[in-house]
Amino acid sequence: MQLTILSFAENEFTGLIPPSLGNPKPMLILNLRHNNFQGIIPVEFGNLRQLTKLDLSSNKFSGEIPEMGQFQQIDTTLMDQNVLTRNILITFSNLKCLSMVNLSHNSLSAPIPACLKHLESFTKQDLSFNDFQGEIPRNCVFNNAKIVSLNSNPGLCRGAMDLHEPSCHVV
Repeated sequence: MQLTILSFAENEFTGLIPPSLGNPKPMLILNLRHNNFQGIIPVEFGNLRQLTKLDLSSNKFSGEIPEMGQFQQIDTTLMDQNVLTRNILITFSNLKCLSMVNLSHNSLSAPIPACLKHLESFTKQDLSFNDFQGEIPRNCVFNNAKIVSLNSNPGLCRGAMDLHEPSCHVV
């Protein structure tokens, strides 16, 4: 018998996630949402190559988003309402099956990587309530305000007109 779904959702678990949770398994869904887990997201999660859904939302995870490029089958990534910092790794561009990503309510910064505009399978992308800066990438997913949410990123400036962001100042 193989473990394909692991959910510790909506409990009051605290502490660090043991790296052994990322041991290679045919796991398809990992759901840790609505707990009080803290610390960095273990890089060993990258060993879960068959993963289709990763939900780490509403915890206290901090640090950078780990390498995501090895999740070739993942279609949903939810890491909202944590304390994640820095930027979105360019490896998200390798996730051709990714349709939903929610990274809202973190402390992510830097420009939004232009590579995300090439992910045509997106049905929802929520990057709101972060500290992203610079021009919003143009074309594809960023042209559709029904798919993309970028609210409350005061450092962003206009890419697509539908997103109603201020114009970028040319220096």
